Amino acid sequence: MYEKGLKVDKKAQVTLFIVVGLIILALVGTFMYIREQAVIGEVGEVDISEVPMELRPVHNFINDIVYETAVEGLEIMGLQGGWISIDDAELSGETFIIHPDATSSEVLTFNKMKIPYWYFMSSPNNRLSNYEFSRKGRPLIKSFTDNPADRAEDDKSMEAQLDRYIEANLKDRLNLGLASLKSMGYNVQGEGDISATTLIGEEDISVSVNYLVVVESGDGKGELDRFFVRIPLNIKNIFSLADRIINAEIEFNLFDNTFFNWITTFQGLASELPPSEGLEFGAGKGPWIMSNAKKFVKYSLFVPFIPAIQLADTKNYQTNVEPGDENSNIHRIKNGILTSLEPNLDFPRPYDLSVDFFYHPNWDIYFNIDPHEGQIIRPEGFGAGILNIANIVLQRYKFFYDISVPVLIIIRDDNALNEEGFNFQFAIESNIRSNAPVSPGAIDLVVETDEETLFDRPQQRISGLVTIESKDNFGEAVEGVRVRFICGTDVIEIGETEINEEGKAVLVSRFPLCQGGFLSLTKKGYLGYEAIRFDPQLGEEAYVLAQI
Repeated sequence: MYEKGLKVDKKAQVTLFIVVGLIILALVGTFMYIREQAVIGEVGEVDISEVPMELRPVHNFINDIVYETAVEGLEIMGLQGGWISIDDAELSGETFIIHPDATSSEVLTFNKMKIPYWYFMSSPNNRLSNYEFSRKGRPLIKSFTDNPADRAEDDKSMEAQLDRYIEANLKDRLNLGLASLKSMGYNVQGEGDISATTLIGEEDISVSVNYLVVVESGDGKGELDRFFVRIPLNIKNIFSLADRIINAEIEFNLFDNTFFNWITTFQGLASELPPSEGLEFGAGKGPWIMSNAKKFVKYSLFVPFIPAIQLADTKNYQTNVEPGDENSNIHRIKNGILTSLEPNLDFPRPYDLSVDFFYHPNWDIYFNIDPHEGQIIRPEGFGAGILNIANIVLQRYKFFYDISVPVLIIIRDDNALNEEGFNFQFAIESNIRSNAPVSPGAIDLVVETDEETLFDRPQQRISGLVTIESKDNFGEAVEGVRVRFICGTDVIEIGETEINEEGKAVLVSRFPLCQGGFLSLTKKGYLGYEAIRFDPQLGEEAYVLAQI
């Protein structure tokens, strides 16, 4: 059968959508460019042809000093995450908390520089719930839709910060420079205050300065009051890449997951790290020392591996794979970790920017493992009674890592500033609690060893009624015996035996279903019976007699 009507060419349809999309993008881009140029014209772009010929050497000389001052301010801001000053709130419009502990501070100190965190956990490290995060350290960039005349004194934008820096430093630089013009036959005097207006565009940065300069020379007397420079630096492109990195951490826990993967990988290789979970017979592992575990994570993982992180679709990306024996377990593990250092952020386009990550050993980390006794971290052992006679011990490992680590991110544009290059650096803080990434408002469910789990919920207990009776070696009832049920890595508190009407010490309860489970019966002053094999069945009653 044939369908009558128009036949739609789907390829042509898709092509049409693409063309329409490109036209829209072109129109938006054209509008932004026209708006950008209009605003630049409004704030004081200078047409050199309008400057009298005899004053042009002075105009160009002052323009050079404006350019140098603006670039100096931008380079300071680049090294400090977009802030002209961390200590002077009048210049930056913002105050930051500075703390010796890198994970309790709002800035990261490095080589006497103070670099604000663009994303960090603002709540205390030891908080157990409702975690709070902040992006306080990321400065604003004002768009060309904003009127520069509306900038307030406490404006925190990068443009306003650079305005204040130029206004605070340009006059002294001009006074020093203008003195040298005397040798060229010019007597130059500046009058009044300096007013600077910075505009960050799509491709570069423009700076307009209003400052009255009176010039006297052999050709007469004249005045200059407007100066304008363009700085070849695409700061918006840098911010675009930085924001994508931050958003990947916020949305997908990019660094948190990566860092904890390293830790779990090395738990089986390094004797300093207790396993997150596990259950085994035998002497088992441990105990461990908290400070040794922290030292290993800091110096053997963060120091060497964080600088090895690379991002695909950036200028300095290289594949992190080393040649070697592919049959070697060590080689496979090492290359596996190196591969995990190449997170794919799925950029919509490649960036002609280099990205480096850095962690300095002088930056302390927040580190804690629960449960612990002071510095000692021990597994939970079950092995008294019959298993102990057979020299068998059941070791249960269930440890929860809490870690906060600062990371410095450096973005470099080699083409900026006429290929002199420009560095922009900022910090983020990665946070792990209870072996998982932390998100705003999350609740840390970890308590001590006997925590409630999903497996421990009442609705999971669907066996028939199970009666546990406890006696001593003489057949006398022993009440107050603690009964726990072990299933895999979960240890579930059931209750204690009590004397019933018949004079027996019993505990009657339903159990969750589990194949390969164990009962643990303990009481202070008794040998105990810590590993009775027990497999509860759906709806089936059971009776267990234990002599402790």
